[in-house]
Formats: sequence, structure tokens, C-alpha cells
Amino acid sequence: VMNATRCPLMIDPQGQAAKWIWELLNSDGLRVANAKEASLLRVAEICIRNGTALLIQDVGEELDPALAPILAKQTYTVNDRTLIRIGDSEVDYDPGFRLFLASKLPNPHYMPETCIQTTLINFT
Repeated sequence: VMNATRCPLMIDPQGQAAKWIWELLNSDGLRVANAKEASLLRVAEICIRNGTALLIQDVGEELDPALAPILAKQTYTVNDRTLIRIGDSEVDYDPGFRLFLASKLPNPHYMPETCIQTTLINFT
């Protein structure tokens, strides 16, 4: 989970993985958000800018398309600044940023695109 090049998507119906990530990274400023929150992208922008870890919980079978540039790590450099485009805004990308996704669904069926963009880890 910690050494994966892609964002881990943890199938976690009992909440074990979320608790483990919380205990591991809480002292480093881990932020936790719900996948259905209206402010999810705003929280993601703050974490990307500050280089803190973000745990998105209650992920369904389909991921928000706005997360695609983050999952693909579509960064680019302008004047020695590493940027990522999220929606309409360009955000400074801190290489310390980490994204973790957790789903409480016991037997999800993810689209192939989701499986390609993430590392699936089954905690059931």
C-alpha cells in the first residue's frame, strides 16, 4: 500500500484499512474525506498543495471523473513549478501528496478503467 506507484483502492467493508491508514499517517496530517462530499475537490486541492495524505472513504463502484487527473498523476512543469489541473484550476503539486481510496462495498465490480488507474487491495 505504501510503496505502490498507483493510488491504492482498498476494499474495506469492516473499516480495517481505513483505521490502519489513520493510525499510520495521522501524525503527518492525514485528511479524511467522504467520496460524496460536495467539498471533496477543494479538500483534494489543499492536500495536493500542502503535500499531505488524503483518504477518501465510501468510494462507490464508479469514481468521480474529476479525480482522473489525480489518479493518473497528470502533472506538468511551468517555470520550475509542478502543476496539476483539477477541473478549471491549476494547482501546485507537492510530491509528498498521497491519495488513498477506501470502499465499504463487500463485493464491488469496478470498471476496467478504475482497475487500471488504481491498485486494488482486498481487506475482506
